[in-house]
Amino acid sequence: MSNNTINKNTITIVPVLMDHYKRYPLLKIQDIYKLIYQAAMGPEHLIPDKDAAHKKLCAELENITEFYAQPLFENIDPTEQLVRVNLNSFKQGQGDPEKLFEAFYQTSITFLPKVDLIKIYIQQAIHLSDNKIWPFEIDDIKSFFHLKGSQNFPAVHHSDIYRKTYCPAYRLVGKNQLHLLN
Repeated sequence: MSNNTINKNTITIVPVLMDHYKRYPLLKIQDIYKLIYQAAMGPEHLIPDKDAAHKKLCAELENITEFYAQPLFENIDPTEQLVRVNLNSFKQGQGDPEKLFEAFYQTSITFLPKVDLIKIYIQQAIHLSDNKIWPFEIDDIKSFFHLKGSQNFPAVHHSDIYRKTYCPAYRLVGKNQLHLLN
């Protein structure tokens, strides 16, 4: 499905949210929002300066000294256009940083951000809380999402507990750019 033909009435991020909740049970509302943001907005906010983004990727890869069991690719997008490429697994597999950066960069300039999807995905996350499918209190999740909406849905960092427990290091890459990794 292309960016222009997404049926926003039938798309659901619930399986992606539940998969991440199972994989990362200590995630917080902030991490859920980050996942929703990335699924809808892609990596566009991550490359204000191409050279700085390239240097940051190389430094992150260089600083990985402990290896964790993580999938190389994690689906974050119910439209199946984006994945997180986990740097830990990428380095373990001796991937080429230049190829990863090119795939990441091409994704950043071709992915079309969809703010309207953030609102749809947020309602679906709220529904999970309302139905007690996960442990996030309905008032807390509504309050957090309302705050982010009032701020025009900014990008956020992972929560402290998520960063300390799971050591996230990844780049968002479009599935249509994954061929660049070969």
